[in-house]
Amino acid sequence: MPTVDFITFVEACANEAVPTVVHDFGMEPPGSLQTAHLPAKFLRIPRTTRERFAFCVQGANSHGVAAMTVEVVIAFMPVAGGLPEDNFTQTCELVDHLTKTFTKADVGSTWPTVSVRVANMEVAGTAYWVAVAEVSAGG
Repeated sequence: MPTVDFITFVEACANEAVPTVVHDFGMEPPGSLQTAHLPAKFLRIPRTTRERFAFCVQGANSHGVAAMTVEVVIAFMPVAGGLPEDNFTQTCELVDHLTKTFTKADVGSTWPTVSVRVANMEVAGTAYWVAVAEVSAGG
């Protein structure tokens, strides 16, 4: 895979389509959400690290390749709605969609690693259940 710069990585993650997402906000977190937007996808907390000098021989980072990470967030239900049993299956499917989408995504110069968790997050004053995928790849 060719070298990928940070903004290209973030844009590639923003452009990945995740099944069941109704509204994709791309690279900009939403200023507000409505039920009609759910499930809604957006990015947050991009970060990167790069060594100026590489002295080792093994591992992508030892060759001066950037380690790039972004959180892909999918808001899927207001917290006030609870998390009833029938939504447990929907939650598991959403986590599965995120994992499958981003482990196969061609977003960096190395294959991405993906870690997904479910949490709650406030967006424009309303708390939502969200699935957060931390997507990392080498540049």
